[in-house]
Amino acid sequence: MPAGAGRVSVQNRSTVAGEHSLAPEEEADLLRLAAGLVAIPSVSRSEEALAGFVEARLRARGRGLSVDRIGNCVVARTGRGLARRVILSGHLDTVPGVQGARVEDDELTGLGAVDMKGGLAVMLLLAEQVESNPCDTTFVFYDGEELGSERSGLTRLFAQRPDLVAGDFAVVLEPTGNWLEAGCQGTAVFEVVFNGKRAHSARPWLGVNAVARAVPALNRLASCSTVTEEVEGLLYRGSLQVVGLQAGVATNVLPDECIIQVSRRYAPSHTLEEVTDEVRRLADGADRLTVLRSSPAGRPRLDHPLVAAFQRDLGLRVRPKLGTTDVGRFSLVGIPAVNFGPGSAEMAHTSHEVLSASALSRSFQGLSRFLGLKEE
Repeated sequence: MPAGAGRVSVQNRSTVAGEHSLAPEEEADLLRLAAGLVAIPSVSRSEEALAGFVEARLRARGRGLSVDRIGNCVVARTGRGLARRVILSGHLDTVPGVQGARVEDDELTGLGAVDMKGGLAVMLLLAEQVESNPCDTTFVFYDGEELGSERSGLTRLFAQRPDLVAGDFAVVLEPTGNWLEAGCQGTAVFEVVFNGKRAHSARPWLGVNAVARAVPALNRLASCSTVTEEVEGLLYRGSLQVVGLQAGVATNVLPDECIIQVSRRYAPSHTLEEVTDEVRRLADGADRLTVLRSSPAGRPRLDHPLVAAFQRDLGLRVRPKLGTTDVGRFSLVGIPAVNFGPGSAEMAHTSHEVLSASALSRSFQGLSRFLGLKEE
């Protein structure tokens, strides 16, 4: 396995719900495993090498697990016929950026350390210990998450092999700073098109300026304010932003097309259909409105017994998820899910993702306890 450069020195730390942390050598092993994953480049559409590493490790070390590889998705499952099945889920891909891993002073630095190879390392280590735990467990490693829901490997799994991703409760190991981040926003990107008619700019009466036609709708869209809505006692901040504008072919030609791109983030109290209708009203007069991509919102479901048990047993603080995760995908098929994982989400997609050994240890210990792998 590729290893991060630098010195690893790990101190004992307290963790979730008052558990003792991993022994220093175990923390060091977990940090080295995360560094090894970071050292394998896996930018979206190039996850094959990392998927191969994950598959090989699961087959070699995952006692009692059946392992399936579908494209660059790897799913490992226990199959003991127990009453409850818990799913742990994480994506393999990263955004583009400078590759490489560095470990120094109990911290891992590198692209993907936070989003979300630290979470993947926790999943891999847990997979080696679930042979006799009191619930069946599924580990889902998938590609394409950073490309949007339509191109996500998890979406393909639900469409092609729903049996592999069925369960009673899911934990998505996105970075949350070891908070329970409940639910998630939905997101949609719209393309709004206004047509015109080309003419020489010296003779504009012979044509129709598409930009001039688009201005009233552009003003309405651009002036929308951020809306905060309460869902199950949590406050979700929504937004509607103009994120792209394209028009014109030359300075002496009236534009015959004006394209406006709109990003809408919405609370889990809304649906894609509702926000599409909202954008359509604001873009009144447009010749075409298209949903370019979307990802579903996920409700918090804090009153669900398994969600409540997860929060209680780990002693977690709760906050709403700012952003879109695959909690929404699980929610869409009726599986209650939460976000919980190591690292700060504010570092995700940056050039300097840093993850500590103690953060990894807290995630591992909390999930171990919930799965019944650790004694009270």
